[in-house]
Amino acid sequence: QLDSASHRAWHAWGLMNYRIRQFNKDRLTAEENNAFAERAQQGFFAAISNSPSTAEALQDILRLIHLWGGCLPLLERTAHRQHVADGLRRVPVSSWAAVVPQLVGHLYSAVVPFRQLIEQILSRIAHVMPQCVVFPLHRMVLKDSIDETEGIRVIAESESVANYLISLCEPKIASDARALAKTLAASAVFPLECVAMVLGRLTSTVSQAMKLQARG
Repeated sequence: QLDSASHRAWHAWGLMNYRIRQFNKDRLTAEENNAFAERAQQGFFAAISNSPSTAEALQDILRLIHLWGGCLPLLERTAHRQHVADGLRRVPVSSWAAVVPQLVGHLYSAVVPFRQLIEQILSRIAHVMPQCVVFPLHRMVLKDSIDETEGIRVIAESESVANYLISLCEPKIASDARALAKTLAASAVFPLECVAMVLGRLTSTVSQAMKLQARG
């Protein structure tokens, strides 16, 4: 009430409700769980949007993502979906860019509303800061091991989303990222003593490309 723009106050409000729900989840009714989740989300959104830096907001961003993954009503009910949409508009893209690896990992979630929300956030990043998302997405699509617990259908849907997000990025950035992802994927199966050689070649290639670009 004294300072509605205080990120520390909003952080404390969000964290208090988050902790209450976290440690009393089995003793709360469904409506009480949802109410604490809604207040936690409100606090985290306000804390992130008013934070002086992404570093200050990082833990609240991660808690917010975790909250969504464990509270479907926040994503399914019409009123709650509107609150999520309003909150997303207030958070700068640069804040989400700090947690791209975590966001990409959640594309494998079997919870469709949660996966759709993650896709929406990654799409925003891809339009504004494509270089932040295109490499992790390529690594996801090119990975050669499959976690059977994820389910074949979920994997196929997630990789389809990843390819769509890649298509939003500038072709040159997407192409370079794919080449880098393939190189690193190949190095993962090499003996340890060969990795340094591969990375050395990669560094040399990048250096030559930068020199050519500078001349052009």
